[in-house]
Amino acid sequence: ILAGSEGDARRSRLWSNVRRFAAGLREAGLPAREDSAIFPVVTGTPDRALAMTAHLRELGILAKPIRPPTVPQGTSRIRFAVTSAHTVDHIDRAIAALRAC
Repeated sequence: ILAGSEGDARRSRLWSNVRRFAAGLREAGLPAREDSAIFPVVTGTPDRALAMTAHLRELGILAKPIRPPTVPQGTSRIRFAVTSAHTVDHIDRAIAALRAC
């Protein structure tokens, strides 16, 4: 973990990105918390999670499908991991791509 001003700047950027991604999810009608940089978007079925991640990948967005047995049946999801390296444009593009699914 970086100490000093560089670490402070990265942490600040991370939490700013987390708030922006969470706000975008909520604007899209999806639940979102702001206490983690990991965002699950529940899709329900494994096939839907796979189809959505494939579509997102075509648009240049990397997200991981999470399916049973990792999660209970009926709660398959896509997992997004927000980092301090993401730009505002990255986040906005990810939200727009998710809305297009």
